[in-house]
Amino acid sequence: MSPIQRECPCSARTDITISPHPHSVPPAKGKPAFALWLLYLAIIITLIGAWLLHPVLGIALAAGLAIAAAAWTSWHNQRQARRFRRVTGIDNTGPERLPVLGALRTFCDIALRRQTQLRDIDLQRMRRYGDIYLMFLGTMPIVVVTCSRLAGRISTALDVFAKSDPRDLNMPFYYQWVGNNNVVLANGEAWRRIRRITHPPLNRVHLFSPIFRRKALLLCESIASQLPATGTADIKLQRWLKAVSLDSAGEALFGYDFNHLKQQRNPGVDALDYILAQVFNPLRRMLPIINQLPLPSNRRLQRSMTLLDQLVLNLVRSTRNRQSETPRNHVLELLLREHAEEHLSDEELRNNIIAMVLASHETTQVALGGVLYHLARYPQWQQQIRQEATELFPDLDAAFAQPGHHEDGRHSLAFRSLQSFHTLSRFILESMRIYSPLAHQNPRTTTRATELAGYQIPIGTLVSINIHAIHMNPREWTQPERFDPERFTGESSQFSHAYLPFGTGPRICAGRLFSLMEQKIVICHLLRRFDIELPSPDYILPLERGSFTGMHDASFRLRFRQRTSPAD
Repeated sequence: MSPIQRECPCSARTDITISPHPHSVPPAKGKPAFALWLLYLAIIITLIGAWLLHPVLGIALAAGLAIAAAAWTSWHNQRQARRFRRVTGIDNTGPERLPVLGALRTFCDIALRRQTQLRDIDLQRMRRYGDIYLMFLGTMPIVVVTCSRLAGRISTALDVFAKSDPRDLNMPFYYQWVGNNNVVLANGEAWRRIRRITHPPLNRVHLFSPIFRRKALLLCESIASQLPATGTADIKLQRWLKAVSLDSAGEALFGYDFNHLKQQRNPGVDALDYILAQVFNPLRRMLPIINQLPLPSNRRLQRSMTLLDQLVLNLVRSTRNRQSETPRNHVLELLLREHAEEHLSDEELRNNIIAMVLASHETTQVALGGVLYHLARYPQWQQQIRQEATELFPDLDAAFAQPGHHEDGRHSLAFRSLQSFHTLSRFILESMRIYSPLAHQNPRTTTRATELAGYQIPIGTLVSINIHAIHMNPREWTQPERFDPERFTGESSQFSHAYLPFGTGPRICAGRLFSLMEQKIVICHLLRRFDIELPSPDYILPLERGSFTGMHDASFRLRFRQRTSPAD
């Protein structure tokens, strides 16, 4: 019996291949770092010179250098793998050991097969390799797990599997923007301190219900304004779901309204869009030299980061200065007002607010897209949820107009009703299982040599949890491809570490209640105003191709039909 079978009875295959992170074995000594920069400079000068002499010569030389680079990276990876085998005894078989070929095959699958998504490739790898396999991001090897048992181990052993530093993932701009002193990326006692401070205000979600209500009403008005006289039209939703999520996150987290529901473009929205597009661009991670070159895209990225940095820091300082005035209910205000003894510095506040905005608004945007799609696909569920919402909130306009608590500290009836709206809760949870905001969890890095699935994993190895593969693993879920909210009836603990839209373990997303409450309020308002239908019976939710998330693409649309009466 193989080591994997001994550790995980759900394993499907034993010929698993694992290669080390470049730092998992002693680094080669000798050449100083500046030698690599001299090599880069020599290549650039050579290419420019060849292009000036003759364009064809420049193209040929560039192609030759690309082939040489591909050969070198493959040789380098094989060298690493041989050293890794000597330490662990793990043998490498199959094309996945070659980063260039693996990346090329993935690219061809995405480019040439129109219906193929990265999510589909994840499932193919799970079926082929079982519960643990090797994936390359450029030339960077990552050990990936696809079963709940290993996911639970990685998510709970925080002293062994630490959050990876963005710089080790070829993401220097992400590190420059949010640092690693925030609730998302910090480790050890620094993370526990930040979590202890930020968790309570972030989870006082009843205070944010008026904000979510205002944004939901604006969303309904925006959609209604696009309907013709007949009251029915197909509405493209990506722009509107992004707007309601971003505006809600900005106002609830730090008191700033991006005003994206009313303005398609403004400096704050444009800056954030550009940062997200560039910081998480896979090309920057596969070719990290791009991050260091004096390119126009890098200069624009720096300007965008500076703009949002200044915006958040100005709000931090102005919030500090008006603490004696009438308090406003947003997370930044609560952090400054309620943590006099143990507080965050201005830099820590900035980094945490930005990290929360990044984590919350895309999570909710993706989740809302999946929920609306499933409401349209399953009209019987839509009708049941609408009917229960009408019974729970007969006066929806007034239900969430005020923060959801009384002066004596008790939660309001409307807030308690929203919490106990189990039909909608189960529907959202099942939708997020199928269309999870993240297909892969952000990698962890082993802080010391450890055992995983019977293998000895060296220090410095990158490890990731394949969330989508676990969500669609038939060994974890009964008929995982079937949409069935009733599977969440009863104790959620039955799924242990198999349900991962918000992560699991001690570092489960602190904003999960924030996102779920926002989704519920938005859905209640949309269902009161509209019937939601598929554009055609066979319509499938379109996802961004090549994306590691469940983000829908710009073509995503649903048919909205104005309702004549909420009671209909």
